Amino acid sequence: MNFDFLTRLERVLFIAFLIATGFQTQAQDKNIFGALVGANVSNVSDYDGKTSLGITGGIYWEWRFSDSFSFQSNFLYSQRGERQDNLTPKLRLHYANLPLMVKHYVTDNFQVMTGIYWDLLLGVESSIYSNEDFKNSDFGIPVGLSYDLSRNLQIGLSYNIGLLDISNTQTNNFSPKNNWANLTIAYLLRPSTED
Repeated sequence: MNFDFLTRLERVLFIAFLIATGFQTQAQDKNIFGALVGANVSNVSDYDGKTSLGITGGIYWEWRFSDSFSFQSNFLYSQRGERQDNLTPKLRLHYANLPLMVKHYVTDNFQVMTGIYWDLLLGVESSIYSNEDFKNSDFGIPVGLSYDLSRNLQIGLSYNIGLLDISNTQTNNFSPKNNWANLTIAYLLRPSTED
């Protein structure tokens, strides 16, 4: 594993601090906080491996600005890449993932959402690639849905479409992009004033 944790993790923690500080300026009775964990199923376009299973988890935040709409952002660790297939080696990418989404409440318990995501590359596991072979950040579009199992438990399913070439190499016909689906479960701390 080639992790450059000191500089990358410091940036990630600084961004998380700024986000958390900004959240506190909103009305407290509209904020929903929590934690979530789950699994990613991912592939990298133009890479000849097999679909990979990874983990994801982190902090959940939602600001409900009306009865029907809210803004949701998570701050997550996310594993992606592909498994080995014949001569194509395994590729494992480690990201800090920040989705920014608008959520629509179809019913009190069922929601649909979309927005943008931004990723910061934390590290690369590969026998032929290193961090220097990949761009430090990625950008794309998440589309998803969630369902409240109870006041404190929520399941979510999303698909994320990478829009940027994540490779630093200038190889013809090689333009890898991240694409992944994830299934998560979140434990939420809702304000007592929320209906």
